[in-house]
Amino acid sequence: MTKINSQAVTQLTLILLPILLMIGLIPIIQNDYLLTISYIVLMGIMFSIKNTRKDLLVLILGLIAMFFSEYLFMHGRRRV
Repeated sequence: MTKINSQAVTQLTLILLPILLMIGLIPIIQNDYLLTISYIVLMGIMFSIKNTRKDLLVLILGLIAMFFSEYLFMHGRRRV
């Protein structure tokens, strides 16, 4: 059995904290535009605190994939 390192637990907590915060903001902020702005501010803060090597590349690729899949979702069905 492997021993859990306290440094690994701290690192995992720092990774999960912004995700849990973003999910927790959904019922608090009802306006979608304000929620989006708060997400952008939170991502900017997280990038300024800790920025690893390819974070920006992963963010850009994720945004492109999200827009493409949203486009397919909205325009993929044919109306009868």
